[in-house]
Amino acid sequence: MPQYRYSQNRESLAAQGLGILGGVTQRPDINQLSADQLRALATELMDSLDAKDQVLGLKERELVRSNAIIEKLTHEVAILKRHKYARRSEQLDADGTTLVRDRWVAR
Repeated sequence: MPQYRYSQNRESLAAQGLGILGGVTQRPDINQLSADQLRALATELMDSLDAKDQVLGLKERELVRSNAIIEKLTHEVAILKRHKYARRSEQLDADGTTLVRDRWVAR
């Protein structure tokens, strides 16, 4: 039996409209494929899966990085709000008493 290279099998599958990566969405009837064509199809599917795994890994790392940045910025905003509103509630009026204490006495 002659040895076929992967590229030859891929070209043969593509010529028959059976290529997976070539944008063909129709599934081949695997019962009608030869052993060499099945090997080529399996190799093509594994290559496609590997490529998708790499893209997924990249997207996952980007998502983790983005979530870390969002968490950091949320924390910084909370600290800035605390500093901003803490200063207002601790301001002194003309008599030197705090606004909070004056409100408490007025009740």
